[in-house]
Amino acid sequence: MLAHALRPEPGTGHSGARDRPPPRREGADHGVTSVCVNPGYVRTALVEKQIADQARAHQISEDDVLEQVLLTRQAIKRLVEPDEVGALVLWLAGEHATMATGSSYVMDGGWLAR
Repeated sequence: MLAHALRPEPGTGHSGARDRPPPRREGADHGVTSVCVNPGYVRTALVEKQIADQARAHQISEDDVLEQVLLTRQAIKRLVEPDEVGALVLWLAGEHATMATGSSYVMDGGWLAR
């Protein structure tokens, strides 16, 4: 598996990789796969701080920040948990995902489905 990390775009919690497909052919002849994992807002220390900052800035509760600010476009109104991302990455790195190369995996609670 070929790993490539993308830093979140400032203030968004998203990597910006949604429009960038992973390389498809490099390494394929050698059994190397290349995929993108594109989560929405993941419950991390950075996102938790953003929620608290937004609550203060808008003078609303942190729950209201999730509902009214961060997750307005998501069908599933909750943050992605780190272990959910890890489980997908673990599967992608395993023997059952050898044909997954060149794919992007979105786990954003339906953000893009709207």
